[in-house]
Amino acid sequence: MVNCTPEDEGQPPLSITLPSNYTPATILPETNMISFVISNAWDAAKTAGSFRYNLDESVQSKVVPGDHGFVVNVNPFRVSKRRPPQTVNEIKQPFNEEGFHFNKLKKSEILYKIDISSDTESSHIGLGSDYSSIIAINDSPICDDHVLIIPNPQENLPQILTLYSLQLGLSYLSACSSPDTRVAFNSLCAHASVNHLHLHAWRYPYSLPVESLSTTPITPNCNVTTDYPAKAFMLELLTDTTALAKDCFEVVSVLQEEGIPHNIMMTYADPTVSPPDTAPSATIRVYIWPVKSSNDLPESSLFKPGVCEISGHIIIDSSSLYQTLTEQDIIETLQTTNLSSSQFDMLVEVIKTKLSYLS
Repeated sequence: MVNCTPEDEGQPPLSITLPSNYTPATILPETNMISFVISNAWDAAKTAGSFRYNLDESVQSKVVPGDHGFVVNVNPFRVSKRRPPQTVNEIKQPFNEEGFHFNKLKKSEILYKIDISSDTESSHIGLGSDYSSIIAINDSPICDDHVLIIPNPQENLPQILTLYSLQLGLSYLSACSSPDTRVAFNSLCAHASVNHLHLHAWRYPYSLPVESLSTTPITPNCNVTTDYPAKAFMLELLTDTTALAKDCFEVVSVLQEEGIPHNIMMTYADPTVSPPDTAPSATIRVYIWPVKSSNDLPESSLFKPGVCEISGHIIIDSSSLYQTLTEQDIIETLQTTNLSSSQFDMLVEVIKTKLSYLS
């Protein structure tokens, strides 16, 4: 049995090795230990007082009445007690070694070292210490098991997504094999609060609107959302996570080249939306939202539309707003993030050409 608690100051954290490639057949719901060991380590960090606040009875959730099924989560501490977000002006802002970055984490905040390997057929937990990426607690969590996946922190990479980061995130999501698990990314100028490459992962026992959205294909491996307030590209696990990561990175590369901020959510699709005459089966979806710079959004917004909110998981800090927030309020706030129709249509054509050429 693996000891799942965070290690003492003098001991290195345990290491997790994940396969670099998953197919739909190798994602076996609720059979993998990764969710279990992360949850145990996270709980131990909570007991040790490693967080800025506790998620207790003052944190509440509810589904907002309406067509979309938005989930609202009131967390009065998330704004008041978290580390102040860093000021950024562009999505390719250079890394600043003088400011806060994840090489300044305490050892008690690091749960595991992590890597992906083409040699493994299943996940492995051991005592290896050569791994360069880490899983750490988010000390200002939005919900249970909220962790940071930090690829190669010692390289001082700014918050610009890489192919390896996508592969690592997809492998983590696949290994957890639970529809409650999500992995996400905020670019700079899209509510990333630290300019040091990282993804978020957490567990939340509510279905989100994006897990059952209708979409329209623009290429065999890329779709655009329809009838959702925030316009996105959606890519789905068709063959394996290696191919999915590469296709997603091609889309992200276009946004990076154009200097367009973006939010990314990796999640499981709702199995009830499987095509007719097929057995329901969960699969992975990746949503990529090109958005206006957060610096250009109205200061009067009811909430900050980062990747959680734009996915339909609305985090607010006001108990009174929690009682009164309506679906229309949420729709109007999410719509403020959209690029103009002409900008989005231009991206559709560029991405359609790029993915069609590569397929």
